[in-house]
Amino acid sequence: MKYLAFILLLVAPAVFAAKPADPVPPKPEGIDLDVTVIERTPRYPNYYAKYEKRSTQFGIHPDQKDVAKRWPANGEVVTLIGRIANKGTEPAPAFEYAWLLDGKIYGKPGRVSGLKPGEYKAVTMKWRWVMEPHVIELVVDPYKKIKETFEQNNRLAHDTLAKLMHLKVSHDTYRRMNSCPNLAGTYSCEDQLNWHMDLMNDMFKNAIYPSLPNGSRERVRAEFLFVENKKEFQKWYDERGGSSMAGYDGGWWHDYSDKTAQWCQKIDWGLPHELGHQLGIIDLYRLDLGTDRNLAPDEDGDPVMIGRNCDMIGMMRTHGPLPWSEHTALATDTHFTKRRGFYGVYLVAMPEKVYIQLLDNKGYPFPGAKITAYQTGDSGVSNKVVFQGMTGRDGRFLLPNRSIGQPRHITELGYEYHDNPFGPVNIVGGNAVLFFRIQARGHIEYQWLEITHLNLAYWRGHRNAYSHVYRTHIPHSAMPPAPKNVIAEQVSEGVKITWQKVPDAPAIARARTLSPNSVETTKSTNFYRIWRAYPSAYKWEEIGTRNDRDSAEFIDKDVKPGMVRYAVTSVNTSRNESGFSRYYGYSVLAKPTGICAAPNGRLILADGEGGLNALIYLKPSGSTIGPWNSVHCHSYSRDVAIAKDGMVAFTDWPDGYDPDHVGFWLRKWNTSRKRTAVKKERGSGPDQIAEPRGISFDDKGNVIITDSGNNRVDCYTRKGKRLWRVDEVDVEGEGTLKDPSRAVIWRGRLAIADTGNNRVVLARIEGREKEIVLTGLKSPRYLAVDRKDRLIVSDTGNGALKVYNFSDKGPELISTFTGTDDKKITEPVGVTDIGNGTYAIVDYAGKTLLFVTEKELVYSPEETACERPDEPRQISLADDGTHRKAPLAHIPARLPR
Repeated sequence: MKYLAFILLLVAPAVFAAKPADPVPPKPEGIDLDVTVIERTPRYPNYYAKYEKRSTQFGIHPDQKDVAKRWPANGEVVTLIGRIANKGTEPAPAFEYAWLLDGKIYGKPGRVSGLKPGEYKAVTMKWRWVMEPHVIELVVDPYKKIKETFEQNNRLAHDTLAKLMHLKVSHDTYRRMNSCPNLAGTYSCEDQLNWHMDLMNDMFKNAIYPSLPNGSRERVRAEFLFVENKKEFQKWYDERGGSSMAGYDGGWWHDYSDKTAQWCQKIDWGLPHELGHQLGIIDLYRLDLGTDRNLAPDEDGDPVMIGRNCDMIGMMRTHGPLPWSEHTALATDTHFTKRRGFYGVYLVAMPEKVYIQLLDNKGYPFPGAKITAYQTGDSGVSNKVVFQGMTGRDGRFLLPNRSIGQPRHITELGYEYHDNPFGPVNIVGGNAVLFFRIQARGHIEYQWLEITHLNLAYWRGHRNAYSHVYRTHIPHSAMPPAPKNVIAEQVSEGVKITWQKVPDAPAIARARTLSPNSVETTKSTNFYRIWRAYPSAYKWEEIGTRNDRDSAEFIDKDVKPGMVRYAVTSVNTSRNESGFSRYYGYSVLAKPTGICAAPNGRLILADGEGGLNALIYLKPSGSTIGPWNSVHCHSYSRDVAIAKDGMVAFTDWPDGYDPDHVGFWLRKWNTSRKRTAVKKERGSGPDQIAEPRGISFDDKGNVIITDSGNNRVDCYTRKGKRLWRVDEVDVEGEGTLKDPSRAVIWRGRLAIADTGNNRVVLARIEGREKEIVLTGLKSPRYLAVDRKDRLIVSDTGNGALKVYNFSDKGPELISTFTGTDDKKITEPVGVTDIGNGTYAIVDYAGKTLLFVTEKELVYSPEETACERPDEPRQISLADDGTHRKAPLAHIPARLPR
């Protein structure tokens, strides 16, 4: 029944989801005998480990150098102490109890004279220890002579080799839990916690795999400590020589206060996960890799930005109604007779020799493929090559065993630590994944090898040698060439993929004896396959085919928002398939806004708040490389800018992690992933920001923030100190800024896209020259300065891009772009000059990125729309929030574009 209940929990977790708090039903009147815990003495210490060299070297801590005994000796007499309580509201009369060993009565039944409500009674049993698994049970009122409110807590099992969890509970939580119904169906703190121990044990028993037909032999049991607070229980440990000497393998603190009733009514899936760590089990999500953290180079030298999730799915991959993965279950089972205290040491269990074998797209071993290996580290996959090689005639490549930096030895848990393909093993999992670039016959693809597969191979009996096989897309012999010039673009129906068709190939005579790699007749292309992969998982899936007689295009109507990659293969009439074309990365944009160009010609595009909430890194062709910022930035960026020294800044909007602060992030564009955040409280105060919409730099690298929520422009140092503020301008008519979108420095002036006033204001930064207003605009939302020192204005409301030059007469409108038949523009926002006379334009409404050359910009004969006041004026600055008039000379005269 317990197993059935566990399965029901897995398939119907929603039943146990947290619900709105209901009135707690009162404890029913009556007697409730409860076996709360079975303790065992003497207790012996678990392992106390010491880690060195980034957790790649480990051993017994010096404080435990003299500890030799972890379990009782065979034949040693141990004492089991069962604590029986009356959790009911009425006194219990005298009752019997019995001890059972492996289901059979052990010794003579005992008798307790009675228990008052809330009273405990300890009973004992002596047993000669045997170092093998047995189950000892204590049962009260075995013949059911007493009428009780609950019978299910009248017995408790004690697995003799179970790892001992010390569960500490605050007095307040203990009192509350004894007054709330729990998952065991009773009103008892210990029952609720023991229920979770049973849950974990059921998970171990039911972790059944071909390598574990009977499940894992790992077990847990609990003992309890009721104290006032954490300080008190730490003192308790200290008095007994520290937690590693107190005889417990792990533990957890429970203090739920006013949430106790809710906690008692739902499964705490986090508890098996966290207690799993106490057993030394690692977080399998440490083997995940976000796309932004894979910096291994592609064929252009750009970071390949391919992500992955751990191959082992289960409880330690996340929280929730999941079983232990085969890897976790085997790890616990293979050293279930060892005490705990070491973390993740089982990762060192690997075969002596490890091969990878490559099969081509027809399933034959492929010789001569070049393999380049990279490895995960603290910051992800770097661009450092760890080893290279070629596959042999059998398609295999022997991975080199790299030094672990210490002699080969047997660890305390029984695993042999030796040189291996991963080198020094980080027992947290920080370097536990290898990333391979595979090159053969003009085809490039990528594969992963995580250490868990080598652990599983070792535990399954492959101690000496193991081959990990990959079925690849490497083309077989006599393959047709791969298509070229694959491009993806947004259309109304989805994403359109186009390619250049493959020319007919000449026939090649068939060899007399056909072997896997012999030459076959090459015939004309019959059809094309279109493939799609999302970089976060990088699993290519075929999404369609096109006959060679059809046009060379395909529309993907089912693509998900975000970043995606497309490739095309050709298949000839002999059913031979080419390798992949060069893939084209595409971003299905949601709310694209700002953009900037890096020094290497790559682009960084912000798809901001309410959109993809990401910065996207693009090749000059527009092909998406991947996410430029980490998901841990939690950035809902609307704009991005780059300074002369390569520092990139992007705006930060509130999110679920930090809803009360906004500001900006800083990170060098081409170095490490190191980043810093400048956060301000959200509001209208002197040092607050409401809505950071635009961002740019001055010539000293200070950050200019356009705060549309407060209708002002602020300048900050990179450490967040405000230097100056502009919240009104001296012009005829409306002098207050209204919903400004972006501000940049142009020709010594502060150019502000004053969106709500349908204008661009050019305020002189130094001196007392006249201010200028560019009119004839409708909701201009973006400004940029190109390489020829011209001002580019996104006239968003008019669906136009306008270019202004500055002559002796002032600003002159020299070019306007409103789109062409093949380059439609609806609502232009971000724009940047990427060099070679080309502009990249973000169309917010069309959710596209356009590339326009200077030749495509149309000269506008319309009258220059500029206004100057009659008298010299200056902008109003305030460095203390008082809105006073201030000299402007302290503002830098020249800022970078």
